Amino acid sequence: MRTGSIKELGSGYNFISYGRFDDEEQFVIAVNAGEDPLPAEIPVWEIGITQTANTKMVKLLSTDRDGYSTSPKKYLVTGGIMTLDLKPYEAVVLYHKGTGDEETRSIL
Repeated sequence: MRTGSIKELGSGYNFISYGRFDDEEQFVIAVNAGEDPLPAEIPVWEIGITQTANTKMVKLLSTDRDGYSTSPKKYLVTGGIMTLDLKPYEAVVLYHKGTGDEETRSIL
């Protein structure tokens, strides 16, 4: 994505998440910079993803101290909140297209 807005979605000790988005696509980046696993609830509704219906985001990339993966994985978004369990030193990039999940399904 070369244009669009950026918004912090959450932060804390050893954790940050932010969204990069426009009217058609949304990306979420979440980073656990700590040595312990980290559960995170990310308010993706703040970047235009629906709060009124369940939808999905797709993990495009993950990296941690053991390497990286580009294997896609779906994550459920319920009421505009996405829940992740980040491994130690893990960073992920997730993708969503549109406001519901009809279009996101097509990338898998």
